[in-house]
Amino acid sequence: SKEEKEAARNLHMSKRTFVKEERLVEWRIMDGDHENCQCRTWVLMQPRAEDSAAAVKREAASDDAAFQQYKAGKKAAKATKAAYLGEARPKPVADYLAAVTVRINFYQGKDRDGRWAQILNMSCSQERRGY
Repeated sequence: SKEEKEAARNLHMSKRTFVKEERLVEWRIMDGDHENCQCRTWVLMQPRAEDSAAAVKREAASDDAAFQQYKAGKKAAKATKAAYLGEARPKPVADYLAAVTVRINFYQGKDRDGRWAQILNMSCSQERRGY
C-alpha cells in the first residue's frame, strides 16, 4: 500500500547511510515494478492494541455495505464511494519496525530462467532489537 511504501521510505531515509541515495531509494520503493528497476520492498509491522479482530470485522462490514450500494447502482454518498474505492479507509494502526528493499536479478548467460536477490537497503526503527 502507499502507506507501507511511505513507511519503508521513512525508515530507510532515517539512516545516514542512505541519504546520498535518496532518489534511488525512493525510486526502488515507489516504482519497484518498473522494468529497469525490478525491486521489491517489504515492511515488518507490529499491530497496535487497538488493531483488534473487531476492528478488522468492522472495516470488512463497512466495505461490504459500500460495495453493495455501489453494485446496486444507488447514488451513494461521496464518502461511501470513496470508502469502496479505498480512499477513505481507516489507515492500518501499526508500528513500522523494519524495511528491506531487494532487487531481483537475472543470471547472466544461458540460464536466464534463474534469478538471485540482492539486498539494497535494510533498515529498522530500533537498532539491536533482532528485527
